[in-house]
Amino acid sequence: MNNSVCVLGASGFVGSNLLSYLEDNNIPSFGISRSLEKSNVYKIKDYSNTDELSDILSEANIVVNAIGSFKPKDFYRDIDNPFAELGRVAWSIEKAIQKKHIDRFIQISSAGTVYGHGGFRKKSEIDIAIPETWYGRIKLLEECYYKQICEINKISYICARITNPFGNTRTKKHGFVDV
Repeated sequence: MNNSVCVLGASGFVGSNLLSYLEDNNIPSFGISRSLEKSNVYKIKDYSNTDELSDILSEANIVVNAIGSFKPKDFYRDIDNPFAELGRVAWSIEKAIQKKHIDRFIQISSAGTVYGHGGFRKKSEIDIAIPETWYGRIKLLEECYYKQICEINKISYICARITNPFGNTRTKKHGFVDV
């Protein structure tokens, strides 16, 4: 196992920026994406291919999950397929990290939706999660699922709940703070 970071969802806004940051700071890293292939990104047809995923993960000791498996708009368009895809991806990641031991798993989540929208008080890590939307509830379930997988497999788990990342030039209407 190499001492490097693997970013799942490397073609998304958060994943691609994280991978660029790691590269710019000479931190050994690579990404996995369903839609992008470049020198430091493996293109994978489907995250549910556990064997392929676990082979790639064997090159890292830290995995950052920046896969945006479930988008709010998906819930309104077609509820069944996003739930099924979320389940397939989570199960595959679970099986892959069980096959190839990693030291740390970092889950990227969504603070605004997990803590709920009530009030204008600044939120902190000790606040109780009270998601008000289906998207927030799904993000919280995803966090709990990966946390439990990591506890069972003795993998250090960190959840980073980010809020409204700034600067997404690919999507003009994304989150509270656009470009």
